[in-house]
Amino acid sequence: MSYRFFHSALVIAGLTLFSGSCFADELLSFYVIYFRPPSAGATRIPRSSGAGALVTLSNDPAGNIQGVFNVPLFSSPNKTINSAPYTLVSATILGGAEGVTEVFPDANGVLPPRVTVQVGSSPIDVEYTYMPSSGVGPPCNTSPCPSSVWIDEASEATGALLSDLFVEVFRPAGTLDAILTQTGNFLGIVDTTGAGATVTADVNPETPATQKSTGAIFDRWVSGQGLVAQGVRDLGLTSGQSGYFLAYYRDACPDNYHFQASPTLDSCVADNCKANQFWNPTTNQCESGCPPGETCGKFTCPKVCGNGCIVVPAGVPPNNKPGDTKPIFACKNDKGGIGDVPAP
Repeated sequence: MSYRFFHSALVIAGLTLFSGSCFADELLSFYVIYFRPPSAGATRIPRSSGAGALVTLSNDPAGNIQGVFNVPLFSSPNKTINSAPYTLVSATILGGAEGVTEVFPDANGVLPPRVTVQVGSSPIDVEYTYMPSSGVGPPCNTSPCPSSVWIDEASEATGALLSDLFVEVFRPAGTLDAILTQTGNFLGIVDTTGAGATVTADVNPETPATQKSTGAIFDRWVSGQGLVAQGVRDLGLTSGQSGYFLAYYRDACPDNYHFQASPTLDSCVADNCKANQFWNPTTNQCESGCPPGETCGKFTCPKVCGNGCIVVPAGVPPNNKPGDTKPIFACKNDKGGIGDVPAP
């Protein structure tokens, strides 16, 4: 059975949980992408023609889907690409109403059999990404042999490599190495000859020109040598280590969704809060009040509200003026109800 026919059969067998005429059909496609290692002398800032790249190996349109759909996932844990061994590191699902869903293989290299997405107004693309299974170095007859690790960063939202300042490198532990940090960011190389190093990914990368945050959020490191747990920014490299590592960065979740991570699935999940509640990422739950002077979710309660704040849905006085379409915070009165809305 061909790869293309297999995926089409999976889609036909897939379960649409909710469908109907109110949902638009969108095309589901499967891509196989691999990381092409950089050539000697390449730079990632600015990104030269020989720099590392994500290359599309195949594109398999599988048919139209709609509604809430169980996207079937299947891809071999290992492939031979350009005569070199490659390992599956992720499956990125793009186009869903909930934003990007990032799926990772388990310890055996196997993906979950399916992931549920809300089909919106965009095609659903599934991108299987492969990375080299090991580093490749020239023959060496001296000791210590020259060795290095190649690093880069990728956007989960676009599936493209980024060219930001995104790491600090420490050698020994706790001591910033300015030279290794420079080569890591601009060349994508961390030398491991004779000594290890700790590569720490930034929570938010910065543009080289302005050194201001891009707004992207660190997710995790991926590599053909094994995944690093979600949110762990430190990449510990040993003396003599080689290989290729990508730092995945995600966008903030859409309104009314929050980020949720597990060993094999990173996704944006609906808040499911009531109209008079907001999602508090600190407590990971829906809440209706906020202490004075604190920021709760996407709301800030002014210090002048001595009793704290309460969420006022759109359409409820005093949040019912023309153009009021989003919840606001109002001061809570002595009885716990809606009090005066403080001046901006």
